[in-house]
Amino acid sequence: MFISIILLAEPIVSIVIPIYNGQNHIQKCFENIQLQTSSEFEVIVVNDGSTDKTAKILSKIKMKNMRIITHEFNKGLLQARNSGISAAQGKYILNLDVDDILSKQAVEKLKPAINTDVDIIHFKEQLLEGNQYGKFDSQEFNWANPKIIGAILRKQPDIANIILQSGSAFSAHGKLIKTALYKAVMMSLHEICQQNIIYSEDFLQMTLLFNAAKSYVGVNHTLYIYVQSGDGAIRTAQSDKIKAAKRALDLKAVSKVLIQRIQNKELIQKNIGSLMMENLKNNCELAHIADVLNDEWKNQVLIFSGCSIQG
Repeated sequence: MFISIILLAEPIVSIVIPIYNGQNHIQKCFENIQLQTSSEFEVIVVNDGSTDKTAKILSKIKMKNMRIITHEFNKGLLQARNSGISAAQGKYILNLDVDDILSKQAVEKLKPAINTDVDIIHFKEQLLEGNQYGKFDSQEFNWANPKIIGAILRKQPDIANIILQSGSAFSAHGKLIKTALYKAVMMSLHEICQQNIIYSEDFLQMTLLFNAAKSYVGVNHTLYIYVQSGDGAIRTAQSDKIKAAKRALDLKAVSKVLIQRIQNKELIQKNIGSLMMENLKNNCELAHIADVLNDEWKNQVLIFSGCSIQG
């Protein structure tokens, strides 16, 4: 791992950007970041073993508040994020994908919430969804629950229950997470980080973070644009089967950690188990699940979820 460092004193926010073969998006991403109306942030880029021109393009970007971490080979999103979070010096972490867009007023508009010193700050996102013709339709995700916007929660299980009230809580985007909390959770995930988890990694991180947080606030600002293009829409049946199997195996590993770590068993039994099963049903064809999940694990999840698998 090689790290090039240009330091900025005491940033408030560390923007962590994991990149794998992102040559087509880097320039636009950084042009957007440089438009931030506040300078109280740092950027930590993790080049996760890219084989395209990512490294060359990054080397030409000059930002006084930017650091680059380079993985010699691709380690996957979970480890890439972990590398960035471990190096963060800001009070809060903001996750950004290289092909997404951060509002130029994001850091500035989040300052009032930052001043409350809560563990998790949750703001709204907007979906920009493309098709095979390169055209995009936009819609707002009302993911920050309207009932709690502006209110500070300072006790559990109220904070953990946010993951049940707001679908976006499972996404790593649209949030500021206090760096000390994030580092502690990621340190506890050292073993699973070595397993090259590429699916359900957000589900794992956010569930543990919301379960560990002691304070939370929702913010009524749309500050993140999640870009979902149609570039990868055409896939072969074989690749679909491989991806389905990988999704199932990753979710198996993730759910095992959650079942072991989360003390609120009622939360697991009533909600997290069913969400795990819904994730499986949405992302994996049931025939493929049967190939990779053993009966013991399926039965364990079914006990928690009250669901059943056919096939």
